[in-house]
Amino acid sequence: MVWDRVCPGALEPRVWQRGLVLLLTALHTMAQGSTTLKTTETGNSTSSLSSSSSSTTSPSTTTSPQPPTDTWTILTEGYLLFHPPSSTLQDSELELELTFKTKHPHGVLFCHLVSPKLSQEIYFGRITEELEVYQFCAELFQGSLRITHKLNQYSDVFTIGKEYHDDEWHEVKASLDTTSGQLQVTIDDEVHNKRVRAFTWIRLSDFLDSDRLSPLIRYGSGASLDQFVGCLRHPIFGGQEVTPDENYRVKPGCVDLCVTENFCVKGTRCINQYTDMLCDCFGSDNEGKYCNITQPTVVTLRGYEWITYQLYQRPKDKMLMDNTRISLQFKSDRGSGVLIYAVGGAPYNSHLIASVHEGTVTVSMAFGNDVIQERMGIGVDDERKLKGWHNLTIVHSPVEVDFQLDGTSHKHSLDPQNFHLSFDPQIYFGGGDNFVTTQGLQVTQNFVGCLKSVYVNEISVLHRLVGGDPLTKLKGGTMPQQGCRKVKDIPMTFPKSGTMLLFDGYGGQDLTVELEFRTVRQDAVLLYFNLLSPGNVDTGNLEVWVRNGQPFLHYVASLSNGSHTRNTTMAVVVNNNRWHALRLEFKAGTAKVRIGSRSVVLEGVGEPVYVSGAIIVGFVPKVYTENIGFVGCIRNLKLQNETIDPIKLMDNRDVVDGVFLDGCDLVDHCRYGPPCQHGGQCLADWDGISCNCEATSYTGKTCHFPRYKQTCDEYYQAGYTQSGAYLLDVDGEGPMEPRHAQCKMEHTTLDPQGALDLTGATVVEHNLDPETTVRDPGLGELKKVLTYREMNHEVLLKLSRLSAECQQYVEYSCYRAPIRLGDLTFFRAASGQSVESIGTDIPGHCACSLGNQCPANGCMCDRAKASIVVDKGDNYVKAKLPITELTILNKRAGSSKGTANITLGPLRCWGSNDNKLDHAVTFTTQMAHIVLPAWTSSDLRFSFRTHQPTALLLHQSPQYNNSNMFSIEMLSARSMRFFFVINDVEFVSDIQTDEPLNTGEWKQIRVERSQQDIRCSVSRQQQIVAIPEVWTSDEPIFSGLLYLGGLPGEMFEETPGLVGCVRGMVYNGIHHDLTIDTDPSYPEVKPGCTASCWAEPCQNGATCVEGWGTYQCRCANSWAHMGHSCEININEDAISFNGSITSYLEIDDSDDLGMLESTIIVSYRTSNPRALLLYMYDHLNNFVQLEVTGRRQLRLSYNHFDVIKEGVLVVDGVADGTWKQVVIQFLQGGNRGVKLILDDQQTIVPFRTLKLSQYSDQPFNTGEIRETVFPLRDAESSPFVRMFVGGSSSQRTSIPTLNGCMRGLKIGDRVISLQGLARYTPGVEGACHSGCVNKPCHNGGFCWEKWGLSEYQCDCTNTAYAGKQCDIEASGTFDGQSVVEYMFSPNGQARRTYTERISLVFQTNATGSEPMVLIVVISSSHTDHDFVTLWMKPDEGVHVTTSQGQIHHGLSLAGNFADGQPHTLVYEHSNSEMSLKVHGTSNVDVVAKETVPVSDNPLQVLDTILVGGFTQTSVYNNFSYRHIYHNFTGCLSVVRFEPVAGEKMYLQQPLKSLRDNINSSIVIHGNKVGPCSSPIAIDLQHDATTTTTNPTTANSGIQNLIMPPWNPGPAETIFLNPPKPKTSSTTPAPTTPVTVSTTMATTPLANLTRPRPVLESRFMNDETIVILMCVIVFIFLITIIITLILWEVQEKERLSLQTKGRLRDETASEPTSGSSPLVSPAASAPVSPDLKDHLARLDEFSMVSATLGPSMRRHENGLRSGLEPLISHEPDQPEYTMQTFFNKKKNRPASSISEVLEEMERQRRSRDPDTGRSVGASPQEEGPQDWEVAEDQPVKQFDEPETNGRDTESDHLLTDVPILHHTADSGYEAESRPQTNTPSPPSPQKSYLDESITSPPSPKSYLYELAGFTGSEAPNCASTPRKNSTDSPVVIT
Repeated sequence: MVWDRVCPGALEPRVWQRGLVLLLTALHTMAQGSTTLKTTETGNSTSSLSSSSSSTTSPSTTTSPQPPTDTWTILTEGYLLFHPPSSTLQDSELELELTFKTKHPHGVLFCHLVSPKLSQEIYFGRITEELEVYQFCAELFQGSLRITHKLNQYSDVFTIGKEYHDDEWHEVKASLDTTSGQLQVTIDDEVHNKRVRAFTWIRLSDFLDSDRLSPLIRYGSGASLDQFVGCLRHPIFGGQEVTPDENYRVKPGCVDLCVTENFCVKGTRCINQYTDMLCDCFGSDNEGKYCNITQPTVVTLRGYEWITYQLYQRPKDKMLMDNTRISLQFKSDRGSGVLIYAVGGAPYNSHLIASVHEGTVTVSMAFGNDVIQERMGIGVDDERKLKGWHNLTIVHSPVEVDFQLDGTSHKHSLDPQNFHLSFDPQIYFGGGDNFVTTQGLQVTQNFVGCLKSVYVNEISVLHRLVGGDPLTKLKGGTMPQQGCRKVKDIPMTFPKSGTMLLFDGYGGQDLTVELEFRTVRQDAVLLYFNLLSPGNVDTGNLEVWVRNGQPFLHYVASLSNGSHTRNTTMAVVVNNNRWHALRLEFKAGTAKVRIGSRSVVLEGVGEPVYVSGAIIVGFVPKVYTENIGFVGCIRNLKLQNETIDPIKLMDNRDVVDGVFLDGCDLVDHCRYGPPCQHGGQCLADWDGISCNCEATSYTGKTCHFPRYKQTCDEYYQAGYTQSGAYLLDVDGEGPMEPRHAQCKMEHTTLDPQGALDLTGATVVEHNLDPETTVRDPGLGELKKVLTYREMNHEVLLKLSRLSAECQQYVEYSCYRAPIRLGDLTFFRAASGQSVESIGTDIPGHCACSLGNQCPANGCMCDRAKASIVVDKGDNYVKAKLPITELTILNKRAGSSKGTANITLGPLRCWGSNDNKLDHAVTFTTQMAHIVLPAWTSSDLRFSFRTHQPTALLLHQSPQYNNSNMFSIEMLSARSMRFFFVINDVEFVSDIQTDEPLNTGEWKQIRVERSQQDIRCSVSRQQQIVAIPEVWTSDEPIFSGLLYLGGLPGEMFEETPGLVGCVRGMVYNGIHHDLTIDTDPSYPEVKPGCTASCWAEPCQNGATCVEGWGTYQCRCANSWAHMGHSCEININEDAISFNGSITSYLEIDDSDDLGMLESTIIVSYRTSNPRALLLYMYDHLNNFVQLEVTGRRQLRLSYNHFDVIKEGVLVVDGVADGTWKQVVIQFLQGGNRGVKLILDDQQTIVPFRTLKLSQYSDQPFNTGEIRETVFPLRDAESSPFVRMFVGGSSSQRTSIPTLNGCMRGLKIGDRVISLQGLARYTPGVEGACHSGCVNKPCHNGGFCWEKWGLSEYQCDCTNTAYAGKQCDIEASGTFDGQSVVEYMFSPNGQARRTYTERISLVFQTNATGSEPMVLIVVISSSHTDHDFVTLWMKPDEGVHVTTSQGQIHHGLSLAGNFADGQPHTLVYEHSNSEMSLKVHGTSNVDVVAKETVPVSDNPLQVLDTILVGGFTQTSVYNNFSYRHIYHNFTGCLSVVRFEPVAGEKMYLQQPLKSLRDNINSSIVIHGNKVGPCSSPIAIDLQHDATTTTTNPTTANSGIQNLIMPPWNPGPAETIFLNPPKPKTSSTTPAPTTPVTVSTTMATTPLANLTRPRPVLESRFMNDETIVILMCVIVFIFLITIIITLILWEVQEKERLSLQTKGRLRDETASEPTSGSSPLVSPAASAPVSPDLKDHLARLDEFSMVSATLGPSMRRHENGLRSGLEPLISHEPDQPEYTMQTFFNKKKNRPASSISEVLEEMERQRRSRDPDTGRSVGASPQEEGPQDWEVAEDQPVKQFDEPETNGRDTESDHLLTDVPILHHTADSGYEAESRPQTNTPSPPSPQKSYLDESITSPPSPKSYLYELAGFTGSEAPNCASTPRKNSTDSPVVIT
């Protein structure tokens, strides 16, 4: 080494020393006199070498002489070029050879290429027209030699050897025979022979034309292969040594920089890298580039950190290693931890794992299945040994492995055939995460301690780590902690909400928890534990929170403890991302929390409680939502003063849930990260943010994606087909909130071509009532302003723009009220546009104009006819919808002379503006596709329909400058895959759908994206996937072209393209009309979507296979259905056979002799277990026979020459009465046997159908199977084939004919017309009508077919009913005098019964304790007369008594069964046990069982059943005390006796026989037994059972919503020109519009179906009008006379009262002293309902009303038509005070007009100066007047008795409230008071004693009321202002 020669012994060169070395090196090089290579970086070639004595040449000249050497060093991007002669392309052998040396595993050695000559035509992407690609290359790949040959589409790759990158010289030679394709490769004298496939089909000389192509050999790089870096020598081509024509970045000779430029410190090893040198500092305690740094790097790992070194970056760089050295020095005081972890997967499974375990070092090394393990050292965790540092070195060579610890070596020999290692890219030091379970992995804890001198071969890992090398990284922490320090305060990280620690076993009365925490969360739970009482009863839980950023101590009592809470908060901010120390002490029911120096105490938790034992830190599952979990760090955790070790804790999965160690790199991402949108709450997580979107209408990472669709059609396209209420978010991601709307799904529309389409319709209602009157003589000009449900104008306009079409119904009905659109009637839409039409878009016109039915002026109502007419129609112009304002004007600004109502329908919008059917396209082949511009912005969506199970729907290709791409692929009928590549990271979203996607229905695809995540949707299913690496570039994420429907041929993948339709393609914020991209010259993509199967062309249940323009039908029955549309159904040709001896068809055919070898198809149905279906034979007696041989057997037989062969198909239901289809297939004409198919079951008869060649009258005498059909045989007959269908003559066979039906007989291609033959055959009908098809047999009866003309027979055996149709209940009504005797003859097992069963249903209301017989089963013929009797006592229960061989047994069951309800009684006997059971309608069994002591006595010959009692027959004398039993009274039904339980053949049903009129076996004793009904379900096989069916609920869709209440009131009415008042007034009408409150401005509805009286008068004749006017005048005159008389009477009474009043005033007593000051009437207390009812109703008297003003109307009486209350209830209207008058004598308010008038007179006198009041005295200065009530004076209630004819003054009317204007009694009674003692209910309207009414209205207003004006029509009159409660009272005179 140069440095060693210059300065021997020096360890660290100084700057001047380095400079001196460089100078000496340069001089030494120049003195050699050799050539010098000068390299230029600017050109495509480098300068050649020149002699030192020659003249200077240009450094970039490519034609300079080549270096006079055969060895070169190829540097980075370097190469050599050689151009052989063109003639060599036609050589039969191609031979290349060279020698190489390198340390790099990849690189091109040589490549033989061709290029077109300059004179040739240039072909884009090709070399010549025939040649696309050619190359013959040798390269190093993963250290192996790889030979590659490519010729157009043919490619061959051969890999030879390994580890040729060992920095040694290797010689390689490749020889290719271009004629035969034989390839011979020789490397280091090893010969390998291969064959190139391309030469099997082509000749190389046909493509390599020497006239058009030039050969080229490239050394070091080329053909897009890896660059070679190293040395090459002796390149040879065609046996001749090569002299390169060009070179670039090469050096002559094989450069060894360790010889020329070795700067490594002495004692270290130099490694030549050809382009650089590397110093190996291992073993020197130095580091640095030249090992000149004497202080090695030391790093402390704190248990949550580890170091990774990346061996390689590309997957192909993974290679086999046979020389590996890994070493490190460590120091630790912990006994366990991972030191080294390296693993490698297939194909070579390897691992190297070293760890400290229990104070020793364990090393494990695997070579495939060979594992070597070694344990070394003792107490390596003792820092006192070797100053704590230990050296571990592992050296691997092809021969052995050497494990060295602190100088001690442990060597292991290796298998010579298995000594390579192959690791994954990362090697871990000090720990890791997600360790793969490996044999040598002893511990998984991270190492805690110090590391130094960590080497991987020559690489110093720690030096590169602190130097920022990207291949070496620190994981788990932020930056390495340099130096060796004691590890403490290891924080535990809670990365997201929901992670927690769960500690158990800390129960007790006291608890102490200490920890330090750090967080940025506003709300989070820190600690939680449950409390128990001494009896282990849950009393509640104690929690420590961060609430609003402050500590919060929270106690929640359990339900059993009162369910209350106790809280306390500490005013300290703890969510500031700083460490805070917390100590919790719980003792004796008191909790104390300390944060730093502050503390709070929570007392009164309750009785002595105990901690349950479980302590949860960070979260409480199933109690709180995950959003409130703790996110942050916790360290120094202590429980009960015991420190928790975080490192050991991490291995305990029972405690840790999601918590890990990483040094607490906590960042408040909510401050710096992307904000949550749409009001979402930002929650800082460890690696970013999460947004709590629960309170919003959005979802996703940042609450970006709307939860709800924009329109109802979007819901429908997404698969929501149920109509109802939905939430709509019409602006999607915009700021508008969702609105409720009514959706009508499956709205039918037609596109412009007439194709049917289904959409969803959005319906929005408004508040304009139907038939609202807008013109009326009582109304002026007005405007109506509408409010739409939950939608303002902006939302409505957005909805209409999104929809394909909108519509609103308008109806104007009129009577002499012209509409004159645009002149007198104006509509205004939400957009502000004027709407001047109804049902058309022509301004001023109505829908009638479309049919020329309107008058010239445009609408029907403009005729102004004296009849009711209607203009109506639907408005469809979206820009003019919906209508939001109506403006109604009249002629000359006056009132309307006619009447008109208007009705406005809701707004209806359907479809989508960007999903129209006429913009769809159809892809007819799997290669069809459309190329669209790139998707660069906004969301993407489209709809598709197909019948394919798999299809590529959309593909966005990557670009050369943007590798991002995505595709949408249907993996199966229910699975859709969204595949993305962003930032070279692949991720997918696989969505499984509830419904299949290939049904031919439209399905919608949607892809929505934000910067953080992507939402993928398929129909109703959706999934949000996070983008692994956020795209931060300003460029679009995707920039490649979009391929819709599939890919072109050169890009075709395994998944086929779409065959179907696509529409609604929306992306980049615009809709793409796909029909524009179609081209007639490319018919694979057609405009429109023609679904040929939509019209259901396939018949007979066939399946239509959509061809999108064509179709195919898959017949449901491929044997019986034929035709393109499966329209031919041979099964329609059906006949029936009645089973008689002539009921069969005989068919003779001499034309088709091959029928015996043709496929036979036929269907049959029968219930008979035996029948001949088909027999076919020829003139030589060859035959085929098909018959039913049992209920489960179908037999096929035929002849095998002279032997009969058969096949029997055994299957259920062969003769069950249903149609069965039989197919007989002769396999290969019968040479391979015969297949017999019955529906979906089949069997093969493996015998050939060998035919007889000669006639014989007894052809089948051999064999085991004999003939069963013997046709007539004629030896002289001509050839024929004869066939019998349904049977044969009884003289020729014993097999019965068919009693059933046959249909669809087809033999070969010939269809036999059965119905045509049946016309001429007796016993055969030309139809097969099932009598049982309508299920005529009721109540479970079995229907037997009587084939032919819909005849049937019901079998009611297994039912509880009788009759022809099993519709008569087998029951009887017994009156106590009736008995049904049923006799039968038992046989077989029934003669001696050991297991009998009797059941019946009884129903009775009998009372008393007399026993009643239900049923007796007895033997009348046997001498023992055995019997079974079931009887009951109404007040006790049921009983059974048996006699078995003179031995009696009994059993009782208590219960009140005589309750009038039906009960089932079941008696069962089995050997030694009998039981009795009763159950009723509640189906609750009552059971009694008893073991019979005698078991061997059977019941002998039970042959008589008595139902209902005994008869007078001596045979029953054996029954003891027979005379005390009475016959039954009530209803009996379903009486069944089974002598042998379970055997239905012995079943006896006496009442069923009675109802079936089987008189021979039944005798009725006594009165007639009529039917009855017992409504109880009977299981005739066992006991009655009840089946419960769970109701199913239809899916109501995603919303499950109900429209919320909406009551906006009627539409707002603005009067533009109110009508003039009906009475004269000087007050002018208002000139400005007057807005009337919606509660008061409801215009009445004009009844146009029946006009009001004013309208009816217009239809009266003149005589009627005259009579009516006379009546009105007469009534008016009478009214005037009566008014004058009343006025005169009242005037006289007033004068009389004045006189009497003066006398009373003079004699009145003095007022009570101490009265309170005067108060306003408004201050009076409310009057009770009784008092209110007693008040005078002043508005009933016009004179008083005109003077005093009206009272409030009573609600219970209602308002008079046309009048409104004059006292306003609006808050901005003035209020008025009503005067209150009291009768002093009655101590109540005045109740008559006379009392009121008298009080008015008294008030006038009280103000008269002559009353005696002194001059200047005020009312307050005087004592109370005689009509005043003292403050403490009681007032009498109405219903209290009077004393001495006058009221007692101690009774109170209004307690403690002085009343003004209390007058003396007038002497008159209350004329207007109702004469009833029942008080009226309180009116909800304000009383006229209400204190809020404080001032009277103007007198003029009452005059307007009398005139009939409403409050809105009355002129604006001045009123008296409100008066305070202390003002003097006002008296109206």
